[in-house]
Amino acid sequence: MILMMKKLVIALMSTLVFSLSSCGIGGDSSSPQSSQSSTLESSGSSDSSSSSGTADKIELLTDTHFERGFNLKSTTTKDGSLVVKELDYGGTTTEEPIWQMAQWWTPFPFQDAPYEDIEGIKTYTNESRTLEVDTTKGEMSMQLNSWTEYQNLFEGSRTKSSQNWSHFLIEQNFVEPAYLVNLEALNLSLTFSIDEVTMYDEENYNPSMHAAQFPFYVTVRNMTNRRFFWFGLSLYDNRGSGYDVYYNFDTGFEGATNALIYSMGRKNVPEIAESTSVEIGKEYSFTIDILPHITDAFIILSDIASQYGEGYDDWNINDLAVDYMNMGWELPGSFGVKSTFSNLSLEADLL
Repeated sequence: MILMMKKLVIALMSTLVFSLSSCGIGGDSSSPQSSQSSTLESSGSSDSSSSSGTADKIELLTDTHFERGFNLKSTTTKDGSLVVKELDYGGTTTEEPIWQMAQWWTPFPFQDAPYEDIEGIKTYTNESRTLEVDTTKGEMSMQLNSWTEYQNLFEGSRTKSSQNWSHFLIEQNFVEPAYLVNLEALNLSLTFSIDEVTMYDEENYNPSMHAAQFPFYVTVRNMTNRRFFWFGLSLYDNRGSGYDVYYNFDTGFEGATNALIYSMGRKNVPEIAESTSVEIGKEYSFTIDILPHITDAFIILSDIASQYGEGYDDWNINDLAVDYMNMGWELPGSFGVKSTFSNLSLEADLL
């Protein structure tokens, strides 16, 4: 603990330089887009404002009620940035989407899903997944059946760790990336519930390869050379994983980002730390400052970077900014799942 505190002081009080290697867990495999040019470059600047927030408080997320719909991306990471359809709620949206939606490796392209407005709930449904959005409440439900997808793809569950798995994620590039050195706090807020988790093909279930995961991630990027590491929070994992701090390396499968990944652990969020597992059907609501945990990630990952091959050269803490997020389901295992969430916010408090 004393050693960690010394490192923390060094990190905050000096120009910290270290070498990072690519890392990855079997967590997120997405490839974030390049962020837009606007940045929170000076703390407390009257020019640093957005559609939501004051001069010293900036909401990094745009369209938190999902009123502008989604740009649906390709079914493969080979052309993962390709937008194949705008989910515009039957042509009723009035602005271009800021949110993107990932559907990687599904055999049932979601662009073919018919749209319905069911008593004000904007709904898309196909053979394996359902999206429901209440733009009045800013509430979204995501339902996914990977067993249906894997039967189509593999005639059963995944049998090799190199095989691709089902994704159902939302993601966003920040209009104004937030430099860490300009922040007093970075408050993540969310209300969520895991409504359903049904395991299929229990006979062949292997927890080292099969899982149902619902993570939240941001990228912490060197804005000079564009390299990054993942910082996340596992909101749910059927194996109970994600309660403790975890870090590893995103590699070894198609679409891997070859970036270090750090998960802060649910134990650090009091509202969801009652047990190692999130209770199915229970609603959780929290606000937590993730900035100290990002700083911890920066320090820890700098210590282990040499273990992961060729690193990132001469990273300076003054160059690091949070510029992208994603959240949703990743199902390496055969499961039927559903989640509901609202009140999503990532607010930067400027120094």
